[in-house]
Amino acid sequence: LDMTIKYDCYVDENPNVGATTITSGEAIVSGIRSEYPYGEKQYFHVKPKGTGYITEVSLNGYELEPETTLGEGFYSYYPAPNDQLVIRTSVDEVPNVTVGTYYIDDTGATQPIGTGSYVVPSTSVDYSDEWAVKITAPSIEGYTTADGYFPNQDYVKFEKGTTPTINFYYSKLSTYDASATTTSLTGAGTETNPYLITSVADWLYFTANASTADKSFYKLTKSLDLSGLPATTKQFYGARPLKPANSSDLTISESDADAAYFSGMFDGNNCSIRGISSGVTSNIPSSQQYALGIFAVVNVDATVKNLALYGKMTSKSSHSRAGAIAGYNLGTIQNCINYVDISRPENNGGTGGIVGDMNGTGAARVDGCVNYGSISSTYTANVAMGGIVGYFTNDKNPMSVTNCTNFGSLSSKGNYLGGIIGRTDYIKTNKITIDNCDNFSNLTYYKICYK
Repeated sequence: LDMTIKYDCYVDENPNVGATTITSGEAIVSGIRSEYPYGEKQYFHVKPKGTGYITEVSLNGYELEPETTLGEGFYSYYPAPNDQLVIRTSVDEVPNVTVGTYYIDDTGATQPIGTGSYVVPSTSVDYSDEWAVKITAPSIEGYTTADGYFPNQDYVKFEKGTTPTINFYYSKLSTYDASATTTSLTGAGTETNPYLITSVADWLYFTANASTADKSFYKLTKSLDLSGLPATTKQFYGARPLKPANSSDLTISESDADAAYFSGMFDGNNCSIRGISSGVTSNIPSSQQYALGIFAVVNVDATVKNLALYGKMTSKSSHSRAGAIAGYNLGTIQNCINYVDISRPENNGGTGGIVGDMNGTGAARVDGCVNYGSISSTYTANVAMGGIVGYFTNDKNPMSVTNCTNFGSLSSKGNYLGGIIGRTDYIKTNKITIDNCDNFSNLTYYKICYK
């Protein structure tokens, strides 16, 4: 075949199209076969290595359109004498990503580490994923687990071809101490002088004294490890609304700490809560539990922000909704990160990486949140599962999910599954906004799925 192939990539065999192997540069191109006769349509595939991306595929100076029906990176053309096929991909092995590094001091203030930013070394980049780059938290002398510091995010992923600025926040870790008790929190509960949660003992005081009437401001100053808690200890804020949360009457007893909604403002302060286990929800009977989440219900006008979660949650038959941050959200959840794996072997309901159910009783919203946790359900009925939110259940007021990303794997035998939202019955009312959200996860589903 009398033609010229120019490439800034290398060509390798692909079982889908067959190929003659040519090697050079930073991509895999398969399917170019010189034995094809003139005029016969030829297919080939281009896959950049590492974080590279396709910059040009052209024939005789004209850009070739991809064969999108075959999948990403597929192209075709009809070879002719003296053709010049040009294939170019980026050759950047290491993205020029700037990372900010900070620590949380004992007062809860954020302080820079060193200069505060640097370019990530190649050893911090994981190319195993085709669609994203993974960067692990940098190991910084004086701010490692050996020194008692934990990053708010153990790793972060971002889309190939982008060069974002990523911030890691290091905070001291408080573990469970059976001899430690808290009788009051430092601070005044105001916006300028919030109550400070500085230990696991403080957190247990916070959950034990939960009250729907409490609209105070709270702030974490350390990360918390809940893995050592006794089985009867209540680790979540609230657990069971006294009336179904999707009913027209959301009133509950304000004196019942087990049933309380969170009505205040909780700033995780870029700290993390680790060692979460739904087997330690509280000491109330499982038959009375209703919503599963570190905050069972985030109330109208309440806010939870800047918090990262780690652990596992298993939704029981009594949980009608489950989400790592909130089983049920009527307020605002912002800039939260979830690494909790959630499983739902029983019962119907909404299940999401961040929120189980969203309700328009208030102008509920989720903004700037990321889910890395896997979510799975073996229940075969009306489970609505989403990477960010499981189910929208009311359209009385506008609701929104914005600037959110799901990287966690999703698997369900239930009726509804979506990369961002599992299910909504109210999309025609124009009261639901889903904007600037991305799903990079594979979905394993058996019934209805919304990618």
